[in-house]
Amino acid sequence: MADFLTVAALSALAAISPGPDFAMVVKNSFSSRKAGLFTSLGVACSILLHASYCIMGLTLIISKSLLLFNIIKYIGAAYLIYIGIKGLLSKNSRNQKNTNTCDTSYGWLFNFIWFAYCHYDTP
Repeated sequence: MADFLTVAALSALAAISPGPDFAMVVKNSFSSRKAGLFTSLGVACSILLHASYCIMGLTLIISKSLLLFNIIKYIGAAYLIYIGIKGLLSKNSRNQKNTNTCDTSYGWLFNFIWFAYCHYDTP
């Protein structure tokens, strides 16, 4: 029970500390209240997912299995290489719209899913 409370407390501290998620929620809140709300709900669901698999011991299993840890590590490295190559090969000019901003015309579902995925995808 003490381990559960420790993981829960650390997850809560990580959730309330300012970072990129906080910046995106604030930015989307300036565009519309609904976009900010669903952005924060997406991030909260992702944090809940992270905390859940930590509490269930999945992190311990991965850390004890060298094969599983290496598979996850190499998949992550391949993904980062893919993102880097994709970024280098993109033909982004100065006159094009910045695609990293949240377009609130997609609606609340886009904000929820996109930012849940963005938070879950980051280490």
